[in-house]
Amino acid sequence: ERRERRCLVRQYIRTQCLSSTERRLADFERRNATKEARASSLREAEVSALEQVCAGKVNASAARVQVAQSKIDHLQDLRAAIQCRRVRVEREAADQTRNFWAAHEAWMSEAGCPELL
Repeated sequence: ERRERRCLVRQYIRTQCLSSTERRLADFERRNATKEARASSLREAEVSALEQVCAGKVNASAARVQVAQSKIDHLQDLRAAIQCRRVRVEREAADQTRNFWAAHEAWMSEAGCPELL
């Protein structure tokens, strides 16, 4: 009878310990799942924030590229205008030189000094 009682007591203790262990394990798993969910949520928020920062940087970079491209376009327009001006000045200088020599020849002819021509 004592043995039976001891066996029953041992079985009861095992059952209680096992159910207590199961409860603790279930609590641990529940807390762990909650922590994982929070961590996952934080990671998603961090990724979203990083995506927004990167998108902002891309937009800012695109804006800088656009400004730089407009400056390049403006400089190219200035270069073309300078080139046109240079060609015009060179033509005017050539015309003035021709006009000067034509006037000089006419003056020398009128002065009767053809040998100086």
